[in-house]
Amino acid sequence: KAVIKGDKADSFSHNDVLRFELCNTQSAAFTMSFIASTKRDDFKLNISFSDLASGASQISKTLSISNTGDWEKYKEYQVDLGELPAGNWRMDIKFLSSRGQYTGTLQKLSIMKTQQDALPSVNLSHQKEASTIYRLDGRQVNAPMESLPAGIYLIEQQKILIK
Repeated sequence: KAVIKGDKADSFSHNDVLRFELCNTQSAAFTMSFIASTKRDDFKLNISFSDLASGASQISKTLSISNTGDWEKYKEYQVDLGELPAGNWRMDIKFLSSRGQYTGTLQKLSIMKTQQDALPSVNLSHQKEASTIYRLDGRQVNAPMESLPAGIYLIEQQKILIK
């Protein structure tokens, strides 16, 4: 059964999906980076963005993940996602394989503007005055949201704001 522990998405099976809702306030090109492990030769990830209101697909990328031979041995990946217009989006990361359980594991997922530093923070509350802010690696940041650099922030109810 799929498990998420901190920044690790573990034990995902064929057709399992990680889903996020995004609010992108400014059109920009983005890159996603992560590390992955698998003992399979047929593990693929499909990363897609679709408009929340209409369901229209904007981005869909499928990436083959190399067999690392061990669940604790990871390989780094970077995916050019292309231009994401301003608007509200659903991002799905779908795990694909020919069958069954234990397709793969992801860690250290980050999304950044193309050719810029990785966005450092994820906000886990929608109330500014009670915001708990975390880096994408799961560590808490002790700073008000207003002082954070432009980036992607997770808001309660699976919302992410690209400021």
